[in-house]
Amino acid sequence: MDNLLVTSGGEPLVQAASGQSGLTFQGNDYWPGRGQFVIRENRGSKLHSLDQWRAAGQESAGHGISLDPQLVPAGAGKPVANVQRLSAIRAYRLRPGSPLVGAGMDLHGAFGFDPGPGDFYGTKLPPPRGYGVGAAQS
Repeated sequence: MDNLLVTSGGEPLVQAASGQSGLTFQGNDYWPGRGQFVIRENRGSKLHSLDQWRAAGQESAGHGISLDPQLVPAGAGKPVANVQRLSAIRAYRLRPGSPLVGAGMDLHGAFGFDPGPGDFYGTKLPPPRGYGVGAAQS
């Protein structure tokens, strides 16, 4: 829920293993970069649009989107060898003008899920109706 699924080079946005069942995707942004929108289902079929993904039973709540997340600076992240320094990563954050800022689901209201006090980087979370999509809040 509320994840960024971003690929490049034509890789599938989602690839479910054969026999995989019980998966639910809601409120995500599916962005294929310069490639095609491809989701490979566990039955081996390929889906080529968000509408097809919805017809297959995912993103049925209508929260899923396929928009350029406008990441800063996507693809330029450097490896971090010490897990204690993950918050130092500057790449992959949403730009201030991203359409995903404030577009996240109210996870507590919809599912009773408490996302905790902060995002991946330790930034305090905004009120529930102001979450952004992805692991970083702007």
